[in-house]
Amino acid sequence: MSELARLQAALQHARQQFPGEGDPVASREAMGLALSAVIDFLHAHQMAEEVVPLLALAGAVVDVQCGNQSPLLTAPKSGKRPSASLRLRLNLAVASAAISVLMEAGANENEAADKVARVLRSSDIPLPAKSRADVPLPRALQEWRSKLLQGRQGKEAQQIYRDALQGARSQGEVAAQALLETLAELGKKAPKPPVL
Repeated sequence: MSELARLQAALQHARQQFPGEGDPVASREAMGLALSAVIDFLHAHQMAEEVVPLLALAGAVVDVQCGNQSPLLTAPKSGKRPSASLRLRLNLAVASAAISVLMEAGANENEAADKVARVLRSSDIPLPAKSRADVPLPRALQEWRSKLLQGRQGKEAQQIYRDALQGARSQGEVAAQALLETLAELGKKAPKPPVL
């Protein structure tokens, strides 16, 4: 079995073990499995320096799993949570990455936006206010993605888009489906959307 096949099998196993917010203990265990698989894969490719943030994250997950507070996973003292607007932009960045991956796999922009819009509608992800008015959701997603690609949606959204796209590029439509599933999972805990 190739190293990539071992990584894929380990990540699939971790995903199967991941129940979501309903069972945080089992979810953290599954996150640890997934992180370990990625870390092992990167180590096998002599990427020790690149693994440092993942090792820190894995350690923070273990701390929380053991009942200890981890500064890496603790909210700022100010009590401020990401605003609904920021969370919406981050979710839309993942949706934009899914559109890009679908396009790279052969879909045109309209087909890709339609597919992503169907997933968004079937989940609890808040929709851009524009799509609830006079602009259909697929078109609103295309417009939002266009602004993102022009650098007009914020640094956080651009980074999420780049990370999601980079992680998914080599797997085509399968990766787009994984991004859409992630997006649907994120929608389960998203606040109501602001007007964009």
